Amino acid sequence: MLHVASVLAILGDFYFMRLHTRVGSAAIAFLLLMTLAPAAATALESAPTESFHDVDVLSDQAPAATMSVESAAAAEPVSVYRFWSPVYQAHFFTTDVAERDAINARWSNIWTYEGPRYTAFSTQVAGTIPLYRFWSAQLNGHFYTADVSERDAVIARWPDTWSYEGVAYYVYPNTTSAPDTVPVARFWSSASQHHFYTASVTERDGVIRNWSATWSYEGDNFRVPAAGVPVDQPPVPNPGPSQPGNPGDTKNCSDFRNYTEAKAWFDTYYPYYGDIAKLDGNNDGIPCESLPGAP
Repeated sequence: MLHVASVLAILGDFYFMRLHTRVGSAAIAFLLLMTLAPAAATALESAPTESFHDVDVLSDQAPAATMSVESAAAAEPVSVYRFWSPVYQAHFFTTDVAERDAINARWSNIWTYEGPRYTAFSTQVAGTIPLYRFWSAQLNGHFYTADVSERDAVIARWPDTWSYEGVAYYVYPNTTSAPDTVPVARFWSSASQHHFYTASVTERDGVIRNWSATWSYEGDNFRVPAAGVPVDQPPVPNPGPSQPGNPGDTKNCSDFRNYTEAKAWFDTYYPYYGDIAKLDGNNDGIPCESLPGAP
């Protein structure tokens, strides 16, 4: 490694050279560059590189996918993958293949993979806007919006409920004049306290027609490339039975004889009221893990 004293000595020698031989400033700069370059190259080679780490999408630590507006592949849309959780009555969307694979590998008992549902952009291209992502540890779900005012309102009013995760990916605004785009509809369920998004007209109309009591249609949220929407859509999630009354914090794990009983009680009320009795201490979807028969 080149020390400060060595650099000063080099500069002194160059200054002496200039006084006595009238070497131009450009030559001095070139000589200095040639002297420092090997040290700079060595420093770059030895610098640590950033490595990808596991993404815990079920905690408020989960970062959104990293974006770079300078990407050479910015003009190419990427798949947006969708998951459905019958446990949380929620959907999750990501363009991050590593995040998709981590969920499939670690939480397939909670999140059911539904495949790519539309396409978007991992970096911003002309005419697109950011789609912002939030995570709620209380509600066990994500929220997405392309509206800056709505993003700022959520950050300001509900910081204890929604953790802002940054930009998920980039989409077209509803007012776009870009050709070959389709709208993404947004629904809200007061029962599950979650939003649902779909770029499929068939799926949108089916939810409006069959489950309007569970999912309220909120209109189109943004637009995406039409070519990325699958033609054949899987059936939308079963909204489940009618909502039971809130039991409150009336149960402890000791009130159940085994895990099967605890899980049945938990699954009955969790989709509507969350872990109201605090039976799932580590928030992994498995209540009363100390009881006989727990996984």
